Amino acid sequence: MLELLHLYISPSHNFFGHHGQEPGDAPMVERDGLECVAGRGIKDDRFFDFKENYKGQITFFSQEVYEDLCKVLPNLR
Repeated sequence: MLELLHLYISPSHNFFGHHGQEPGDAPMVERDGLECVAGRGIKDDRFFDFKENYKGQITFFSQEVYEDLCKVLPNLR
């Protein structure tokens, strides 16, 4: 059984398209739920309607990895 404990989106890009520049400061926004739209992406995420037939991905990781990330990225919680 898989249990999703945290869901995040980002409304704009921090690294994508920033080659050789400082990263952006768009927040990650925690959501209680997500709306996935076939062929378009996750509603309100930075890649929603990005390109026709864009093959984006969703990253899943364990609670232990999340806790380790929170130690080095305090704004995650």
